[in-house]
Amino acid sequence: MNRLYLFSGILLFFFAIAMAVYGISKGLMGFGWFIFPVIYGSGVFSAIVALLIIASMILVFLSFIQDDLNEARVDYGGAVLIGPIPIVFGSSGRTILITLVLLTLFIIFLIIILL
Repeated sequence: MNRLYLFSGILLFFFAIAMAVYGISKGLMGFGWFIFPVIYGSGVFSAIVALLIIASMILVFLSFIQDDLNEARVDYGGAVLIGPIPIVFGSSGRTILITLVLLTLFIIFLIIILL
């Protein structure tokens, strides 16, 4: 794990959130609730905040990439929900199965919260 990337990504994320709070307080951005918190806006300030948040996520992701890939095998998996259609991907069948189970539990949790 590259701690410099991790620390930089977390610091950049908090800086972007601080900028978003400033933008909301000055009326440059808006805030609302749609199952989860949503920050919205138009203009250069909102675009900069969005790019900073994306850059912070990329830095945190890069911090987990190992320098020597021959050291350890890393399994990965994920799911994307586009409306009611789930798209599940992974590096192995076991990872895909774990992702499907977690996705099912997450959807059940959301249904319970929304009722």
